[in-house]
Amino acid sequence: MKSSRLASLLPIMAIALAGSALPARANNLVHVQQLLSQRECLDCNLSRAGLTYADLTGANLQGSNLSMANLSQSTLAGANLRNVNLVGAVLFDADLSGADLSGADLRGADLRGAFLGGANLEGALLEGAYLMGAYGLPETVATATTLHRWGLLQSENGNYEVAVNYFSQSIALEPDNPQVYLGRGVARFRWGDHEGAYADAKRAETLFLAEGDAANAQTATTMAEGIVEVQRRIVEGPEPPPPDFFNFLGSVASILLRLAL
Repeated sequence: MKSSRLASLLPIMAIALAGSALPARANNLVHVQQLLSQRECLDCNLSRAGLTYADLTGANLQGSNLSMANLSQSTLAGANLRNVNLVGAVLFDADLSGADLSGADLRGADLRGAFLGGANLEGALLEGAYLMGAYGLPETVATATTLHRWGLLQSENGNYEVAVNYFSQSIALEPDNPQVYLGRGVARFRWGDHEGAYADAKRAETLFLAEGDAANAQTATTMAEGIVEVQRRIVEGPEPPPPDFFNFLGSVASILLRLAL
């Protein structure tokens, strides 16, 4: 798991290192002041600018250089960010709703928690960008496969409610992938939703059988039977849940994660 996380960070690290290899150059303070006062700065040098919490609603920044800039928790709703260089920029919790990011270079950018509802990302470069936790991502970016992977990673980290949400989004886009149901079932069980977990295990069983995958169908069957046994022990008490079942769930989660990454 650690090696896969490291691998996922390599593109970001490479971009950051490439940027640090360039001659250090402070951003143009005149351009920063112009942007904050007029909300317009075309083809400006704003590299590494500190713009946290800035209200840049509807700002026109077309063609500007905002590489490595700190725009965390800033408001860029409806902003013109066409062809803007945002390589390695921090956009954590930023409001980018309705922003025009067409052709923008967002490689290595941190978009965790950013709101992108209605944003135009046509032609944007997103290699190595951290998008997990961003809201309103278009389907071209947040594909069923991507959402499935995020669900598995969140489940592995113990964030079961978030994981279930990602799995559900993936299912909404691709409703017949049995692996997603199995992954959501594991997350639901650990979250305490035993009925939902059982339903997901049975749905995965049905889909695996339809694919002719008897081995994985048996895995889903075993999971469903284990959930029933856990529920029985809870109701009848005081017998504790079977530890072997929790080990089984852990192995299923590990296999699913390995297959998806």
